Amino acid sequence: MTPKCLLILLVVLVFRAVTGSKFVTNTSAVAPGDDCYEPMDCAHLENSYCSADKKCICIEGYVPRNEHCVPAIGTKCDDKDCKLNNTRCIEGTCQCAYGFVALSKVECLRISEHGKKCENDIQCSCKNFGTCDTEEPYTDVFCAGKKCSCLEDYHYVPGKYTCVKSAQKLGHNCTVTDSCLPVKNTECIEDRCSCPDKHFVEQDQCLSGIGATCAMYGEDCKANNSRCGFFGCKCYDKFVELSVKQCVPIKKKGEDCLIDEQCSCENNGRCYLGGTYKDVICSKKTKICSCSEGFHYVPEQDSCVHSATAIDDSCTHNDNCLLLSNTQCKEQKCQCIANYFNYKGQCRQGLNSRCAENSHCSAVENSQCIDNECQCNNNFVPISTGICAAIASYGEPCQFQEQCRNNGTLMVPYEELVCDGTCSCSNGFHYVDSKRACIESSTGVGGNCSVNDHCGRLTNTLCWDNKCSCLEYHYQRKEQCVPGIGAHCFGNCETTNSICGSTGRCICAPGHIFAAEDRCVPIIELGENCEMDEQCSCLHQKCDLEQPNRDLVCSSGTCGCPANYHFSSKSKFCIHSATGIGEQCSTDENCAKLLFAECHNNKCMCKPNYFSSEGNCKIGLNAKCNTTSHCSAVEHTECRNGECKCTKLFVERSTELCVPVSSFGGDCEFVEQCTSQTSNATCEAPTDGANKVCRCGTGQHYHATGCFLTRTLDERCDSDSECFVTSKYDSVACVRNKCVCVKGFEKVNGTFCGTWSGQYLCLCTVSFPHGGCQVCRLGTIVSGTAGIALFLRTYGTLLLEHMKPCSLNIWNIVLGTYRTLFMKNIEHFSWNMSNAVLGTYVSLFLELMVLCSWNMWNIVLGTCGILFLEHMEPCSWNIRNIVLRTNKMIYSEKLLKLIY
Repeated sequence: MTPKCLLILLVVLVFRAVTGSKFVTNTSAVAPGDDCYEPMDCAHLENSYCSADKKCICIEGYVPRNEHCVPAIGTKCDDKDCKLNNTRCIEGTCQCAYGFVALSKVECLRISEHGKKCENDIQCSCKNFGTCDTEEPYTDVFCAGKKCSCLEDYHYVPGKYTCVKSAQKLGHNCTVTDSCLPVKNTECIEDRCSCPDKHFVEQDQCLSGIGATCAMYGEDCKANNSRCGFFGCKCYDKFVELSVKQCVPIKKKGEDCLIDEQCSCENNGRCYLGGTYKDVICSKKTKICSCSEGFHYVPEQDSCVHSATAIDDSCTHNDNCLLLSNTQCKEQKCQCIANYFNYKGQCRQGLNSRCAENSHCSAVENSQCIDNECQCNNNFVPISTGICAAIASYGEPCQFQEQCRNNGTLMVPYEELVCDGTCSCSNGFHYVDSKRACIESSTGVGGNCSVNDHCGRLTNTLCWDNKCSCLEYHYQRKEQCVPGIGAHCFGNCETTNSICGSTGRCICAPGHIFAAEDRCVPIIELGENCEMDEQCSCLHQKCDLEQPNRDLVCSSGTCGCPANYHFSSKSKFCIHSATGIGEQCSTDENCAKLLFAECHNNKCMCKPNYFSSEGNCKIGLNAKCNTTSHCSAVEHTECRNGECKCTKLFVERSTELCVPVSSFGGDCEFVEQCTSQTSNATCEAPTDGANKVCRCGTGQHYHATGCFLTRTLDERCDSDSECFVTSKYDSVACVRNKCVCVKGFEKVNGTFCGTWSGQYLCLCTVSFPHGGCQVCRLGTIVSGTAGIALFLRTYGTLLLEHMKPCSLNIWNIVLGTYRTLFMKNIEHFSWNMSNAVLGTYVSLFLELMVLCSWNMWNIVLGTCGILFLEHMEPCSWNIRNIVLRTNKMIYSEKLLKLIY
């Protein structure tokens, strides 16, 4: 070692000598009490910390044990945390184990008890065994001389684990019975230790008497002649208790005694025939065992038995009846022996008993000795051993059933009379005199029967078809049959409103009519007051009782028809009322309750001009009315001239429908819309997919306000309107059923009538639906024409306007001087025009021709002629061979797609 190292070592040793310090190392504390200089030094020792004096100590609730900090008693724990002796983790807390008690937080002592070893009072405390009483006079057990003990003058109370102040002898003061335990067999009674019930005092001791608790085969029982039995101290056999401390022997009848119990047969004596301890008693006078009052001695049985004193007294054996002559114990009663009966409290000879003379039978009235037997006299019957009763007939008084007995032989269904104070029939039966017997009564009219006698209680009845029925001309009233209309009478008749007629039979009184055997009813008319249905059943002295549904009924005090019926003034009876349209009927009267209905094909249907709605008939078109409100069931109607009519601009489609009027060429749905303004018109679509419009049918033409069959020149006709050759209708007429030109017109080409008067003339083929060509109206459809020939002379004009769509072939057009062909607003137009010769000052105007297809050739325009084309869009034209003479012109404005 170098000098430098020695010097350093010397300095360190001097420092330790002066300061007394140890060397500080990096090792951690391993047990409680080890040194530490910072908290981390105790980190490896669980539940500890470095204290101010630099020692590792256990935290609160923990104590050092075997170099560890373990939970003290009362500290929270897990199952294996409790390391102290005799501790366990119970309900999350370290506690003393079962049978131990905590002396401190670190020690558990074993629980002890009185008389056993101990170290501390806590081991002996009664609290170790649960809740205990340590209030005066009780105290807790404590540890004295290493043994659990009580204080002086105190004794231990088992079960209560406490000490109580001790009584020293019988009669000492006390507050609880526990204080009297040192004095045997005592209890604390009225604050003194005393003998309880069933014990007695002898020489300042409580001794066990009769009935006291005892130990089997022990010597606890101190009463004379006693021993311990199953239920406590008891007397020896053949001894009875005289007092709580004395038993005396049982005595026989005639022996001396002290108490009744000594003489009782129940106390190991001889009981006989149900006897009790009262059978034999100890006589108060003689002090000898004797039979008690009401008992008598039976030597053969050597016992006292109950004495019966009167007949019918209770008994258990014939010995009980010995004091009553001619008796025996029967059915637990003292009764007379056979053929004897109770006569004034004694048993005397009765019927059927042996006799030698009549006197022997004297106890039984109306009897005598016959053939050595007591028997009843004639016309008497035996009732019992001691009674002979007189025979009684039906209705005579009786006491016994035997008195009413029938002497003959009865046969089914007849039965005997019964005695009910008098001889009578059983309930539900009645007497039949011819049989001198009873028979079951029928339950009433209509009840079951097999012979007429079953109906005997019912007057005026007989058994018919096994039912009790009323005689002819009789009727049932409640449960009886009474004479009715037609029954024999001798004075007044019971039937209401009837009299006894001259033939001796009941008839209806004047003003009344026969309804049935049981009633004559006043003749009451419909609507009159009534009390019962029968009064209303006949009208005008005519009854139809075979059809009850037709009868009137009395409802609310008035004669009327039943429900769903009404009165027919025509038929004079009630007929069925239909409740809805379509129900069955046979006549109009069945439908009378339904307004505006009648019977048609056996069903209630609405009358003409009425229609069915919701099961009722409502006012329709052409029905009578007073105001427009009557017609409200049909829309667009009014009351006009007393009838329901469609309003203006509407027309009748059916009884219940008004539809809008449509003019010729207008849209329609029903033909009636067209015919209202255009006679004979139809409602059809001109082409597939088009809307239906009002138009004339095939072979017809439109004229004025209608469509007519088209007749050409020379054809047969019926009217001028049928003749059609041009739209100039006044040029042709029907003369002698033949179409001819009228005066001023002449046949042209054999097909039409023309004039050269200077007027315009428009000629169209018969297929034009409008029928005229001078003005074709807006919306008119013109199609399928076969072609026309136009001849216009001086100043003539042809105007075609608003035609869509149009397809027209025109050829051989001759327009004279100052003639004009004017065409305007013709859409979807297809026209083939050829050989047109236009004279001087002739003009052809074409304006607003839309979607037009036109073929023109061989057109000759004369002097001052004009071909006027305007607003043609779009148009497809083929024009050739147009000859323009002097001062001719073609004028075109806004002409589109013009093709030459």
